Amino acid sequence: MEVVMMRGARKLFAVMVAAVVLLTAVAPASAADCGCTAPAVGPGWYGSGNQGDWSTGEQVVSAPDLVAKADVWLLGDSLTVDSAGAFATDMYAEYGLFVASNGQSGRPTRPTVDVLAEWLAVYGPPRLVVMAAGTNDIYGPAPFFGPPVVAGQVNRVMTLLGPTVPVVWVEVHISRWAQPANVQVDDQRNAAWVNTQLWEATGRHPGLSIAAWERQLAVKPTRIRSWLTDGVHLTDAGRAARNETIRREVARRLGL
Repeated sequence: MEVVMMRGARKLFAVMVAAVVLLTAVAPASAADCGCTAPAVGPGWYGSGNQGDWSTGEQVVSAPDLVAKADVWLLGDSLTVDSAGAFATDMYAEYGLFVASNGQSGRPTRPTVDVLAEWLAVYGPPRLVVMAAGTNDIYGPAPFFGPPVVAGQVNRVMTLLGPTVPVVWVEVHISRWAQPANVQVDDQRNAAWVNTQLWEATGRHPGLSIAAWERQLAVKPTRIRSWLTDGVHLTDAGRAARNETIRREVARRLGL
């Protein structure tokens, strides 16, 4: 991330240093650890801007007969739209498992959980659910959007599924390169805020585990440029790497 240092920008620099530290953290222990309580420096409620209209975003939705027989459900946003087909192909080729997907570009966590609730009411639970939501929760406005809603939506998912259906939730990574440096800082901070809540939720819910996508990027920083097109979305190599990260955790949870 390129940052132009100017006179009087010490506060921004300090926040950016904190953000870099966050990217190397394995699993932040609390909201204080991720700097989530610090004031936003970018626009909107949380510094990353406010949520736009996602209702007409590109979708990928599996046919009802596949949803009914699928072993695994994958629900998410634009990253799911982009990668669901390859993920389903790989899961069937490697493990013989059917995957049903529901992704929509721009969709935050709350309406994604609404879809899960609708599917459960119609089809009953699958063997495992992958939640790949949270990327779009960096945006306000509060109280219906933004990082603080994530913990409650995780609790909602675990309540809907009960103790017998394992859930794999995918870490998020956001730092939009096209945005000014101060917005990139808040993107990173808000992504860490989301991820912190995911990791904290594993302590409350034994059936929840995390597919550590952010960790995979942080292990080797050059991956960010080779795996991402814009600081969020995926190159071909990034798609393969993220799918593998999710696939490994799904296999582990199912004892495969």
